[in-house]
Amino acid sequence: MSSSKIAAAVAVCAAVYACAYGGLVYYQGQKFQEYASDLPKYLGSEWKSVKVNITDNGFFSKEFIVLNKNAQPKDKDTVTLPGKVKFGWSPESEITIKGEGNEVFKKVVEAAQPVLKTSFNYRFIPNLFVFSSKAVETTVDGETFKIGAIQSQALPKLVKQADGSLLIENLDSSVKTDIFSLASEESNVALSNPEFKFSVKGGNLKAAALSFSVSGIDYRDSSTQFTIGKTLVSTNQSQNKSEITEGIKITFDHLKVGGFLKVGIDSWNTGL
Repeated sequence: MSSSKIAAAVAVCAAVYACAYGGLVYYQGQKFQEYASDLPKYLGSEWKSVKVNITDNGFFSKEFIVLNKNAQPKDKDTVTLPGKVKFGWSPESEITIKGEGNEVFKKVVEAAQPVLKTSFNYRFIPNLFVFSSKAVETTVDGETFKIGAIQSQALPKLVKQADGSLLIENLDSSVKTDIFSLASEESNVALSNPEFKFSVKGGNLKAAALSFSVSGIDYRDSSTQFTIGKTLVSTNQSQNKSEITEGIKITFDHLKVGGFLKVGIDSWNTGL
């Protein structure tokens, strides 16, 4: 094959690739605009108070702001969610949080730098949510809050229905941080490595499971000391046409209570 034919073949392949990519980007951009214009239609009625304003309507990417429809101009404390979405072979979006009015909240948000990242498949259906923030320490009215860096993710299985809306078939999510503590002149409490997990199975939520765990809890005041080791509280629910079954489980170890009432328990395991 001559060099001219090879060059022509390469040019044809490049043109086909460019057309396919351009068509995909256009399709994803149109889908984003459809979702943004009517969130309740695609995500459910609980989104009726949320609106999305597109501030930069580019072809390969768009910038937007998520707002509360019910917010009033006179409201001093407001939250806005500016974001950006990129289209292509691996579309993704990133949303941050900004607070106005309340100086404490504004200070916490600026320090934590929370970010929600969403990954989509080529049909522009979300398949991964990742939320993260940095550790924060602040003092309000003599009380000091410490919140560790937060890492959270959710793996949804969304199915597009005949009317265009998205139905959650399955969802597995988790939220964890390294420490949470609240201290004042009277008392303080600290939770080590708290983690929250939630999952649902079935389009009509036929089964769900929820759990909260910590590696340690410590509470102290002028007269009492309460400590507990690894702790797990979990609940699960399932249903069929005739009944709903729910289970609750609580386990912990090394419970110690000091002060006037002294208690010591090596372990506890119960359920309902």
